[in-house]
Amino acid sequence: MPLVNGATTYSWTTTGDITLVSSSQNLINSVASFNFGPSWTIGTISITVSNSCGSYTRTFTVRSVPDQPGGITGPGFAVCGLSNVTYSIAPVSSATSYSWSVPSGVSIVSNNGLQLLSTLTLNLHPPATSALTQ
Repeated sequence: MPLVNGATTYSWTTTGDITLVSSSQNLINSVASFNFGPSWTIGTISITVSNSCGSYTRTFTVRSVPDQPGGITGPGFAVCGLSNVTYSIAPVSSATSYSWSVPSGVSIVSNNGLQLLSTLTLNLHPPATSALTQ
């Protein structure tokens, strides 16, 4: 965090299974290092800056889960009996893989869920009337 003009102390605190390892100030920033424990899923990291006139705290929420995926692109109507129909989503920040679910009557032909753009190719067997729902 950039140093605050007039601040004389910087105090880092955490919640959840986050541990402050070290903190220091240089000429430009207040810097801190943290360890995230094995049970960590969500927590906060706060920094309080203060001087003789008072203090101010800024808190950041940190999560271990990736962001929610955006919309699915691909045909939504008149797909019964089609083969090799492709659906995709934009890359999700911090995701390391993707898992697709399809209803009965739909078979997955290919799934590149480990690449930057997750795509899924399907065969839609009758009586499948739709492939995916959001």
